[in-house]
Amino acid sequence: MLGKLDETFSRYKANFDISRVNAASGGKYVKVGNDTWSILESSLLFADVTGGHLDPTVGPLTDLWRVSASGAWTPPSDEQVSAVRKLVNYREIDIVSPAPLASEL
Repeated sequence: MLGKLDETFSRYKANFDISRVNAASGGKYVKVGNDTWSILESSLLFADVTGGHLDPTVGPLTDLWRVSASGAWTPPSDEQVSAVRKLVNYREIDIVSPAPLASEL
């Protein structure tokens, strides 16, 4: 079960849904599985209901505070934070429902 969740929602494994969505940010649409679709849809709802306090696009900003494997860490500069904050805005996510299959009509 945890392996399936990791495969579906990993931001760090290039072939998985969320990682592919992040890589295509601002570009083309990415087809994702039903589980990912459901989580994205719910995430946007929670972001909207909380006025952006639960923003699913916050990853690039939190990455600035990520500690390396060596334990070395330097706080990000104001300039780094300002540059990355431009990437954080759940309102910029555009999800499009796939067309129904003929068997679903």
